[in-house]
Amino acid sequence: MGTDRPTDGPTDIVTYRAAIAAKNMELNQEFHFASGITKWNINNIYHNHYYGSPIWDIFGQPVKSFLCSYNVSVRNMFNLPQTTHRRLIETVSGCRQLFVTLASRFLGFLDKIKESDKVIPKMLLEHVMHDVRSTTGSNMRRIMLAIGKDDICELKKCDAVKLEYHKLEKSEAWRGVILTELIAIAEEGNGTIMGFSDDEIRDIMHFICTS
Repeated sequence: MGTDRPTDGPTDIVTYRAAIAAKNMELNQEFHFASGITKWNINNIYHNHYYGSPIWDIFGQPVKSFLCSYNVSVRNMFNLPQTTHRRLIETVSGCRQLFVTLASRFLGFLDKIKESDKVIPKMLLEHVMHDVRSTTGSNMRRIMLAIGKDDICELKKCDAVKLEYHKLEKSEAWRGVILTELIAIAEEGNGTIMGFSDDEIRDIMHFICTS
């Protein structure tokens, strides 16, 4: 919660980002026979802890790079083009965008401090929350502005769900519906459906993901 804000990011962010590619490749090889959603659920069980994330600068470049690597891992597990729109990540994975998860953990951490009977952590939080030079204060202010609240002291963990991060617009909801159905068809390997070959189905998926 201090005022130091390194430009290269904390070591744990760099470590997590580096581990994503290796773990993703390992799971894809080990469970090559499984569906994308099965592999993703396994990934979330074993590789989705992100210890230390409540003190990250979640709006900083290191976390943005980390989120990019996360999105790449989703595309890999579901065998999607690497140019697939980020706004489809939630629909395909069945999980909220990782940014929202990190924001929820950050606000949950602050809720625990506020509810604690420890005086010093409360005093420290009170001091840094109004100082945008600190990571905590900056995160809180930017979340507050993003969800339209007026008082930084009223932020709570439940506010994280109000954040919109690369959200799929209602006008494009059809992309998510069709894409999830085509992923299931492609994974079943039935050869053809309604007169479409596997290659044609892949071409349609590519169009939906990237156009």
